[in-house]
Amino acid sequence: MKKIIQILILLIPFIFLVFIISCSNNSNNQFSEFKLEKDLKKIELYLKEKDLILVEHRRTSNQQFTPSESELLEPVLKVINFPSININSECLDVGADIRESFNNYPIFVLSEENEILAYLVKFPNSTGIVSANKNLIPVILLDDLLKYLGC
Repeated sequence: MKKIIQILILLIPFIFLVFIISCSNNSNNQFSEFKLEKDLKKIELYLKEKDLILVEHRRTSNQQFTPSESELLEPVLKVINFPSININSECLDVGADIRESFNNYPIFVLSEENEILAYLVKFPNSTGIVSANKNLIPVILLDDLLKYLGC
């Protein structure tokens, strides 16, 4: 019985610390959660009528959030004159092309001048989202982009 009381006394500071941490407000951490762009109108604003180059982000490093030279030499897809929102029609060809060409890696959506316009991911917790958020690059889920394209 004496050992149990000693153990409980030793655990009190730890329990108190856990309680304080769990009750503290972490909402002022700017990057506490992944920020994804789900508004189709904003996606349209970023991409509509632009010539796009889609490049896989195979080297997902937080230090250097730009496509490498080798990644730029092997674009996944090139899209000329990206279309407007198309939710009521059937799936546009570009939507089918994006779906077919998307592998496991996130994709940089680049302008012809290699400026990063958006970051396309398959999962909402993909590597690179925090870096994109820090660089104020819109992050778009593949499902949302396909919805935008009527797929």
